Amino acid sequence: MRKFILFFTGGLIMLSVLFIFVNNFLASINDATYENEQRDFYRKNTFFYISGQVFKIEKIGNFSYALFVKTDSVNILSSENRRDRVSGVFDEDKRIAILLSNSKSRLGIAKTDSNTLPYLTYMCNPKIGKYGFTFSDNKLELDESILDADVKEPIVQYLLQQMDTIPNGIEF
Repeated sequence: MRKFILFFTGGLIMLSVLFIFVNNFLASINDATYENEQRDFYRKNTFFYISGQVFKIEKIGNFSYALFVKTDSVNILSSENRRDRVSGVFDEDKRIAILLSNSKSRLGIAKTDSNTLPYLTYMCNPKIGKYGFTFSDNKLELDESILDADVKEPIVQYLLQQMDTIPNGIEF
């Protein structure tokens, strides 16, 4: 009887551990699916074009950066109506855009002096399927993909704090 109780208890513990692992695995799959659906919705319902010279970069996460851009050309035609994802903010008065970006590597961006900051074009155009950055040079090793993040994430909270200081700001 004692062996049966030990065997039964051990089996319950193993089943509990297996249940926890399977549950966490399924939850991570659901989270990834939800995130992909939100990203696709954002890209299908947002249209903007921004070009200009990067004049400042701030690290706002492990591999995330805010690019401060003095814009030459800005065209924000539409933005997601639900406002649960953000890719950047634009100050209409000063013509400055603050854009979210990631580094390509886990080491962060490459070290460079402020004289070599790139000129960029940032586009989200669902009609032609173009999403992301084009850099005049990418010595900083920034990722070219569009980075749109949920408003609950710390990197977007940074952008929204910046937005609070802009009187005529547009988030996109």
